[in-house]
Amino acid sequence: YTSCTSDTADAYNAVAAMIARSAQGMGRPIFFNFIGLEMTNVDNNGNPQTLSAPEDLIAQVRRGCIRHDVPLSGENALEFDLATEGWVFERINQELRGWSPGRDKMHAVTLLRLNDKFVANDNLIELGKFTSST
Repeated sequence: YTSCTSDTADAYNAVAAMIARSAQGMGRPIFFNFIGLEMTNVDNNGNPQTLSAPEDLIAQVRRGCIRHDVPLSGENALEFDLATEGWVFERINQELRGWSPGRDKMHAVTLLRLNDKFVANDNLIELGKFTSST
């Protein structure tokens, strides 16, 4: 999916609408889970030629979720070291907070790409700080 095909490209709004219809039919909430919470528009993983704008995509998903009253959750895309890369938690926290108190908040976060170091004491301390701050 390219959100740059036109000024009105908004496939994530259509996905949120589909989720809302399904949730209504099932009589229970369905979460829209989106990846890349730690990524920014400026870093592009060190490659500006990618023309990647993950923050804009998350905002587009968030708008669709607000419009269709769909709960939003997210996850990280990249592997990171919990003890030494605190910027990841800072970015995820920014996305969790949303734009205002209310319907646009994230309802859950999943940490992916964890490695064997995850259970090291320093990492668990940082994870504890993150979870207590959210």
